[in-house]
Amino acid sequence: MAVTTSDRLGLTLWSSDADNFTRTQMNGSHENLELVAARFTAGAALPSLPDTSYERALFYNTSAGTLHYSYNGTNWDEIVTESAVVTLTGTETLTNKTLTNPVIATISNTGTITLPTATTTLVGRDTTDTMTNKTLSEPTLKLAVNQSPIEQWQVVAAAPTGTQNIDCSTSAAWYYTANTTTNFTANLRGDGSTTFSSLLSVGESMSVVVAVQNASTARYLVGLTIDGASQTVLWAGDISPTAGNANSIDTYLLTVIKTNSAPAYTVFGQQVQFA
Repeated sequence: MAVTTSDRLGLTLWSSDADNFTRTQMNGSHENLELVAARFTAGAALPSLPDTSYERALFYNTSAGTLHYSYNGTNWDEIVTESAVVTLTGTETLTNKTLTNPVIATISNTGTITLPTATTTLVGRDTTDTMTNKTLSEPTLKLAVNQSPIEQWQVVAAAPTGTQNIDCSTSAAWYYTANTTTNFTANLRGDGSTTFSSLLSVGESMSVVVAVQNASTARYLVGLTIDGASQTVLWAGDISPTAGNANSIDTYLLTVIKTNSAPAYTVFGQQVQFA
């Protein structure tokens, strides 16, 4: 059988060991193969192809790395650079990639997110979880079920005097353990730099308890202000306190409803004796 030439790639083929494969045929085949896919060294010009009937590709080595080109019959078009290829040890930025079951040791951006060990459970948005030793700032709880709640009291080893500031950001329950010596007015506020009004939105309320210790000469709550503004208290049974109870602890329960952003409030009050 005679030596034949492939019309597809221009390569010389032979079909039996008896056929001769000439140097000219070998050189021609090698040149055609280089034009199909070849690697050129730095500084070499991109080749022009005498035969534009086929699309071809080459790898072109430059000082910036290896460039990958495709020849469309008219121009060499860059299709990918070495810097655009993800490598095992290189530093690359990936965009719009989906990773399935990745194992990530550390995530670093403007901060670091450290995933917990297997002995720690993350809190999920749609799961039932038990949290321990957590502080929630201004949470919104809907249909909350409180089981054995613990209330934070501020126990003050003094007696209220004059206009006594009640810092509701610190606690809504205050117990003054020293015997009262004067009647007093309670001023509800957030704290020294925060207003009580800023703690509540319209339609929200807060219940504040003030407990005072009385000796044989009792004193009592004679007024209420909120952020320094005088308030009218609607007392339980329409009976406002006119005195304290001797040798007792008097508690004043004040439920404050914010009714207007001006602000305005409705206050329900109750004096209860404990002895």
